[in-house]
Amino acid sequence: MHTGLLEASPDCIKILSVDGRLQFMNRNGRCLMEIDDFDQISSAHWPDLWPREYRDTIEQAIATARSGGVVRLSAPCPTAKGTPKWWDVFVSPIRDETGAIVSIMSTSRDVTHLKAVELSLKESEQRFRALADTIPQLAWISDPEGNISWFNQRWLDYTGLSLEQSTGRGWRQAHDPEHLDRVASRFLAVLERGEDWEDTFPLRGRDGTYRWFLSRARPLRNATGKAVLYCGTNTDVTEQREQSQRLRQLARVVNMSHEAILVWDREGGILNWNRGCVDLYGYTRHEALGRISHDLLATQHPVPRAEFERFLIEEGSWNGELLHKAADGSDVWVESRQELIRVGGRQVILETNRDITERRRADNLRDLLLAEINHRVKNTLAIVQSLAHQTAKTSETVPQFARRFDGRLHALAGAHSILTESNWVGAPIEGLVRAQLVLHGERTAAVSYEGEDVFLPPQVAVQMSLAINELTTNALQHGALTRPTGRVAIRWLVEPSEDLDILSFEWVETGTMHDSFTRGQGFGLKFLDRLNHLPSIKAETKFEPDRLTARITIDIPREQPGPAPVLFNFGRERQSVALHQALPRNAEPDHVLIVQQQSPEAYRFDEMAGSLGFGTVGPVSEPAEIERRLKGHHYLLAIVDLDGLEDKVGDLLASIETSKVPVMVVGSNSALTRCSAELSGHSRMAKPLTAEKLMGELLALPVRTKPGPG
Repeated sequence: MHTGLLEASPDCIKILSVDGRLQFMNRNGRCLMEIDDFDQISSAHWPDLWPREYRDTIEQAIATARSGGVVRLSAPCPTAKGTPKWWDVFVSPIRDETGAIVSIMSTSRDVTHLKAVELSLKESEQRFRALADTIPQLAWISDPEGNISWFNQRWLDYTGLSLEQSTGRGWRQAHDPEHLDRVASRFLAVLERGEDWEDTFPLRGRDGTYRWFLSRARPLRNATGKAVLYCGTNTDVTEQREQSQRLRQLARVVNMSHEAILVWDREGGILNWNRGCVDLYGYTRHEALGRISHDLLATQHPVPRAEFERFLIEEGSWNGELLHKAADGSDVWVESRQELIRVGGRQVILETNRDITERRRADNLRDLLLAEINHRVKNTLAIVQSLAHQTAKTSETVPQFARRFDGRLHALAGAHSILTESNWVGAPIEGLVRAQLVLHGERTAAVSYEGEDVFLPPQVAVQMSLAINELTTNALQHGALTRPTGRVAIRWLVEPSEDLDILSFEWVETGTMHDSFTRGQGFGLKFLDRLNHLPSIKAETKFEPDRLTARITIDIPREQPGPAPVLFNFGRERQSVALHQALPRNAEPDHVLIVQQQSPEAYRFDEMAGSLGFGTVGPVSEPAEIERRLKGHHYLLAIVDLDGLEDKVGDLLASIETSKVPVMVVGSNSALTRCSAELSGHSRMAKPLTAEKLMGELLALPVRTKPGPG
């Protein structure tokens, strides 16, 4: 046999005897097999050079060739120096001129690299299938014509359809007939345009029930940008949808009520604030939503707040009275009922408050009046007791005691009558003077008085009334009023001094006076002396041959100016800030554009906008896509999520600015800080974004009307 051609082959060429022993190996073969000396393996039984588990396979290949057949096999076999390699092997017979099989030829090609690639692809496929079959979504792959070629195991398990039943256009079998035409037409239209796909629809499970799914898909494009493949997922959103519907129904019921009803959770603050709350507390929905109710209303709990919340969580409800602060600073007492409600794994508290402020005020006023009556009765009894003791000391007979004591009781009663007319907030000095003169009646024409109207505090008014009574009695019995020529002149004057007013009261008697008064034996003089022991009152008397002067000086605290007391007004004008009133029916637009990198976050944004009655478009994350989307709708707001888009936020904002659509940028505090230069002039909000915060942002927007025809 000529071996020149065999030596030129890049593969390992071996010539074997019909019983499988090595007779020849080309040079490239010895190099591939790392054989330095062929003589060491010459005449060796070829199967013995293979790993033990493949020797039977090699023996069978030799037997087949010996019978005239050709065999191809693939198997691993290390080189002479132990290097692991994979080989693609052909085994065929060699015949002589007569056609007899005289030897066997084996051609082995080194396919180690290809095998490694094959194993890597197989492992990748296994990992892909493991991932695709374990994710909670129903995953699928479609061509640009809408023919689906692959579904993951989740789809097969949920629908009960086989892969053969589902592929092509078989996926239609799992769709609700009422929604199929809409979904199919929109799906095919999106594929035709080569755009991202998104829709929500029901799918039938193997048990015949329907559940709602959020479907999204993105195209894979070739070098020219043409969509050649779509990879999509369907996410079960039934519970989220039902939860949102229940919350919306609850919100509608709450908002229709005129009782103060709010819904809050311990982490996110106030979720709903109805008209009754606006009426009762004076805070608008915009001011209340998202705030912690205990902080907003400065709630005073009967026990520490942590203990109160722990009781509410453990027991599920609480009833009692709470003190709140209204927006105008006034106190609001409420009879509160709070109930824990679990909605889709979320704990929220439904709080109903009934205004009992007036009842509490009435209770407090009753208690205050009882305490004041008790105090005044004790004071009055103490004064009566003192009058009795002092009158007894200066009276020589029982009739004299009775007459004097009766007159002083009348003076005290007169002062009380004047104070009662003013609800015991004080008495005018002129009224006290006139009351005592009328009480005694005689010779009052000989008495003159003048001075400005001065209001005395209650206790001072009582003391002054008794003092004037004593001066009048003594004048009638011993002094100027005992003679026709006698006269009494009463004057008072108020002089301001720093933070109080000083009342100077002067009683002047002229004419003949009784000696007993000048000798200081009367109770009236002793009473005036006792006034000096009271705070803020000073009294003195001065005697002259035909004249008596009594002066009383009183410090009266000046009423400090301040804000007039504001009583709680349950009937204050109602304020309606519901979103549908803040944005009229002819307002435009009704869509929110989501600029965001991560689909789960975008879905939450979609849910928030949907809970407020707005549609969403997106998510989009490229300037060109934003510009294209802006041409298709009028937008109320564009929400730009910084996470994952910080490096191109400037380009994204620039692509929005030309449309004059308001922008709200959300992100972590650190991301907002890093991008502060690019965000100049744009509204910003730190995560987490809630429906309440989004509503507040929407309410702050100016109303934009739809452009007219043409």
